[in-house]
Formats: sequence, C-alpha cells, structure tokens
Amino acid sequence: MADFTPLPSGYILEQKKRMSESLLWQLQRSAYSQFGIEAWTKKGVPFYMTSNPLTAKKYAQVVLGYIRDCLAPNASTPLDLSHPLNILDLGAGSGRFGYLFLKEIIPMLKQLQLGISIRYIMTDIVQENITFWQGHPYLETYIKEGILDFAFYHHADKDKPLHLIHNKQILSKDTLHNPLILLANYFFDTIPQDLFRIEDGKLQEGRVTLSVGGELEGETINPTDPSLIRRFRCDYDYFPLKDPKNYYPDQPVLNKILETYSQQFNNTPFLFPIGAFQSLEYFSNMSRNRLLLVAGDQGYTTEKQILAAGEPTIDRHGTFSIPVNYHALSLYFQGRNGVGMLTTFSEPIFVVITAILGASLKGYRETHFAFQEHLDAFEPKDYWKMVACLEKEKIVPSIECLLIILKLGNWDPMNFHAFFEMIRNHLKTASQTLKDQVQETIRNVWDKFYPMTVEEGDFILNLGVLFYEMQNYTEALLFFQRSLDITGDKAQTLINMGACHLALEDKESAAKCLQKAKTLKN
Repeated sequence: MADFTPLPSGYILEQKKRMSESLLWQLQRSAYSQFGIEAWTKKGVPFYMTSNPLTAKKYAQVVLGYIRDCLAPNASTPLDLSHPLNILDLGAGSGRFGYLFLKEIIPMLKQLQLGISIRYIMTDIVQENITFWQGHPYLETYIKEGILDFAFYHHADKDKPLHLIHNKQILSKDTLHNPLILLANYFFDTIPQDLFRIEDGKLQEGRVTLSVGGELEGETINPTDPSLIRRFRCDYDYFPLKDPKNYYPDQPVLNKILETYSQQFNNTPFLFPIGAFQSLEYFSNMSRNRLLLVAGDQGYTTEKQILAAGEPTIDRHGTFSIPVNYHALSLYFQGRNGVGMLTTFSEPIFVVITAILGASLKGYRETHFAFQEHLDAFEPKDYWKMVACLEKEKIVPSIECLLIILKLGNWDPMNFHAFFEMIRNHLKTASQTLKDQVQETIRNVWDKFYPMTVEEGDFILNLGVLFYEMQNYTEALLFFQRSLDITGDKAQTLINMGACHLALEDKESAAKCLQKAKTLKN
C-alpha cells in the first residue's frame, strides 16, 4: 500500500503545497509522456480551436505585421537578413497548427518578396511526438528545405541552450542574430501556475491539497499515474506572506503585478501563470529582450473576469488544463517596457494575446494593425461559436451558405467533414455552377488537410465520393488513391475506384480494382 494519508474513500497525495510545486505538474508531464500523439487522437485533449486553418492564417498575419515592423527604417528590433528568423511553436503537440501556419506564412513572404528566410521550430517534451513530426509525409518538404526543425523544450529550463535536432545548431544568446517569435497555443494552460488571494487588502499564498478518491483498498497508488487525473480532487488553503513585495526573488516585475492586484482586488483568489513567466524569461534572455508572443488559451483578460473566476477550475481531458491569467501576462510585458495587446470582446473559453518586447507600441504599428484586423475584429473563438450555433439552433443551411462558412473558415477540413452529409444531400438538386463551386471548395479543403490517424483516410474517401457523384471521375480516382495511401488497401475504396474506371471506359483497370477488392473481402 502506498504511504499516503488515508481518507474514508481515498488518499491524500500531498497537503498544502504551493500550487506551482504541486504533484499536479508531474502528473501532467507523465500523462503527455505516456500518451504521446494519442493525447490528441484518442485521449480527447482539445486542439481544434488552435489547430485550424483560420487560426493559423490569423497568427500568420500578425507575424507578418511584426516582420514588416522589423524591416522598417530605424526599426526598434531590426532583422539581419543573412540569418533566418526563428519562429518557435511551444508545445506543438500534433503538429497540425505548425503545418497550417507554414502553409500560410511562406506564400505571404514569397509574394511580398521581403528577402527574409524563416525557420519554424516545433518544440515538445515528448520524444514520441517529435518522432511523429519527423516521419510525417506532409512535413517532409519543409524539413528538407531547412524551413522546419524540432527541439526539446521544457518550461523549467533556465540556462540550457536550445538544441535544434536536424541542423544541429544551438540557439542561445550568443548565436541568435534576430528577434524571436513565440507561438504558444494551449501551452500556458498546461504548465505550472501559482495561486493567491487578496484578503482585507493583504496578499495570501494559495496552497493545494491533492487527494484521490474512489475505492482504493488493496490498490497501490503511484502519485504520477496519469489515470489519477480523472480521480483527483484539489482543495485550497491560504496563508499570509511575510514579505509579499519580494515573493519572487529577482523578478520585480512579477512582484509589482502582485502589488497592483493587492490594491485592486479584495476577497479575491486569482491564478498567476508562473510557468508562462519562466518561459518568457528564458526566451527574452535568449533574444536579448527582442521577441513577439502570439498565444491562445482558455483564460481571463479583464479584471471583471478575474473577479468572476473564483478558485481554479481544472478541465480534465486525458490530461488537464487550467485557465490562464492573460491580464497578468499583458501587465508583465507592459512592466518590461513592452506591449501587451488583448482583444476587446474576450470570453474565457478562448483568449488570445499579442505581446512584444523591444519597444513601445509606436515602434510596431504594423503588428498592432494586424492584431486589430485579424485577432480582435473576429477572434478564433467567434468562428467556432458561429459554427456551433448551426447545430445548437438546428439550422439546416443551404449549400451556398455552407460554402461561404467554409470559405470564411479558410477551408477548414474539420467543418467540411461535419457538413459532408448536408453537402451531399444538396448536390442532388444543385446547379452545375454550384457543383463547380463545391469542387473548388474540396480542392481548397484538401490543401489544408493534415492527417494524424489512419482513420482520417475515410475523410479523403468522402471527398472522392462527392467528386464521383458530380461525375468528375478523374478527380474522384485521385482522392480514392490518396485515401488508400493513408489507410492501405480497403475493399470499398477499391470498388469505388473500379466504378470510376468503368465510367471512364477503362475496363481493364476496373477489373483489376474489383478483383483486388474481392480478394480483400475474402
């Protein structure tokens, strides 16, 4: 039996620990290490909001604005065009966002002929994830061209240089010639946070008691077993601080934020994203205080949202996540004479920030404009909510409406998959003009497709079915073959291919497909 304090229906794993030092974070790392890429494909870790073509395009526009600012005469953070601009994707997970981002930013840079080369670096703490990226056929070209590289990175790394896996280079203060760009999606909400409370104008430290419930008699408890995530419970206690103005040694900016909160809030608990601050300190030191951050998580951006949030809520989904205090992140950048931009109509379900170290907002007019136009005016969560309304309100859109929604979402394969049956039904009575538009939509959707599992070959199969039903047998064959490339030989796909060959009057090829399908059936 594990040596933990027994309860009537469980065990206390730890008592009254500072939240950032809790076993929570060991559980988190253990879960991601054990699950690997299955965290996203089987365990239900959410990633749609940050890994769709529209979000990627919006982020790319902001990055492009920053590049333009850095290329401007008398720029606060000028670029050395003889060296690449490094873009780090922190906790890149499935790799889907990185793929979609590259699909956006590279054509932009080529079209504008800015004379700059980029190097996109996906980071993670799990070898299996990096191995998955290295072997993904959709990333192969970027790797060969030297545009894409990979690195291990853990938020607690303080003085370690960043080793790039493919070109063997090291990123450090001594080797980095240009500013850094950090993209952090669903990253800060998975790394350590501290908890505080303001009580009668005084700052208190929140501490967590972590217990695990359920029938445990005869069970050996491993405190870092990911299966505990669905069973643990957090309780919070608060303790006065002896020296609140120096809570974080050598980090006066963080202490100043805590002092500001002490003056603004009362009887209010709040989270403090110390893991995020540690990451930002690491990369700001590496870049000599020249960086752009574009990040998105569940979280809070206003004082009103902080007041309403209460004690931490923990979302469990194979792993877990905790909302991020983006209001404090913005204050951090402002406290370092930088820029912290938050959206106007944020909602805790998903918030975004664009933040800069290097100079004041006057030095980054293009970045600010891009943020306003592409992140503030229509946030990533707005598109997600709009599509969700169709299902919630039981709306059956016309095919014209569906195609417009897909276009607005930058040809999102996930939504096309959701709309497949509706589109298919509409095609029965659609005009040839609309059928032509559907075919062009399918081509655009295919361009944004990034498979993660064998099962996604069925999505490509459905694209082929639509082409077949619109009597475009040549492209139907192309998509059926693409489906087989992912799934391996499947009888139904081969039967579909045989039907295409018959329609094209190629009886020999049809016979081969049907014979092979028959063999598979047997």
